[in-house]
Amino acid sequence: MRSDQLRVEGLLEVLPGTFGHPVAVVPDAALPPGLRTPRPAVLTSGARRLPVLLHRAGDILDAAPTVLEGRIALPLRLQHVLGLTAGDPVVLTADVGLSLTVRAARADDLPVGARVHVGTDALAELEAQGASGHRVLLLSGELQLPVRVEARPSVPVGEVRVSMLLRTLAGADKGSAVTLAPLPLGRDRHLHAAALRQRVGRWSSGPAVVALGLLVLLLRSLDLVLEHVLRPALLAPAVAVRTEQGQLGDDTEDVVRAHPALLASLGLPEQGGQAVLSWGRRRTAVLVAPDIPDDVAPSGHLGRHRASATTEHPRAADFPRHLLVRVSATSRQVLGMPPVTVVELRRRLRPLVLRQLNALLTPLLGLLLASVAIEGLPVGGLVAAGVAVVVLGLAPLRLSRPGRGLWP
Repeated sequence: MRSDQLRVEGLLEVLPGTFGHPVAVVPDAALPPGLRTPRPAVLTSGARRLPVLLHRAGDILDAAPTVLEGRIALPLRLQHVLGLTAGDPVVLTADVGLSLTVRAARADDLPVGARVHVGTDALAELEAQGASGHRVLLLSGELQLPVRVEARPSVPVGEVRVSMLLRTLAGADKGSAVTLAPLPLGRDRHLHAAALRQRVGRWSSGPAVVALGLLVLLLRSLDLVLEHVLRPALLAPAVAVRTEQGQLGDDTEDVVRAHPALLASLGLPEQGGQAVLSWGRRRTAVLVAPDIPDDVAPSGHLGRHRASATTEHPRAADFPRHLLVRVSATSRQVLGMPPVTVVELRRRLRPLVLRQLNALLTPLLGLLLASVAIEGLPVGGLVAAGVAVVVLGLAPLRLSRPGRGLWP
């Protein structure tokens, strides 16, 4: 174990309560004083390895019993997925991370989306702690949000430059202290396998789960490749937003509720559409729909009936509504993210392109019938005309960008 890594050993016990993301809870005395929690960690038991968010017992609501010394509490669902029982020995490892002071980003070098700027020494230290792909978890108060770090030689030692957008989302003021900690490298393949078994029902034999998993992986890989091909042409910018509990009635669906102004920023129509929701290295497809106004679905009612056993993260009453989305429990569970964090949304292009191509079916069929009725039309001209119809038909899907810089 590295000197900058925290290690907690204990016997497993059941953690009461409902959690939409993998968590592990240890006694307050098991962690050094002043260590920010929750924080990313890896739970290990033999060959089993699962990324979790490490909590102190004090992070849990008063209704949950205190975790005894020498014990590590894990939700019963995760214990079943990993094939563990109460009393099994487990180990938690977590990187201590790097404490930095928040500074405003330079106006001529603003970080885009969920990105921050650090000095070259700070980046080297994070990489030495295990940061992969420059992705880390930024801990600000009780919030934890994945960000991508970028090196800037001009950033002084012990400081991190954060854009005003990300400072607002994280609730981090200029001059406050935040912690950057590496994201765990492990993948929760056990959770995905359990979800597949639940979907295939009685056909949940080992070969069936493996075959279905490979088929889903292939289809989604092809879908992701198509998205990356379409993005340079049609543009799909990523927008960083803060999350809250899902709207009432959305928990069983992959739904994200957003302000109409955010839909316009994403390039989606007023009625919403499909988007890619990203948290750290994980992403999933969701349906983004307009949020329901507070006078129709008061947020206070949702707070009184929540099932999550973690403490609340109150937001200011004047928090910008266009920077806030409500993520359903189903989507949070897929990504393994807490209810309140920062995510990135970008519109999904394949459904938009297919819908537009369906609308172009009539003019293309007309062009085909004209080629049959009129003799002597060159094939090359017909192909060029068909391509022109498709290009002009897809042109409205492209997000327009004004030219930067001074005009003559």
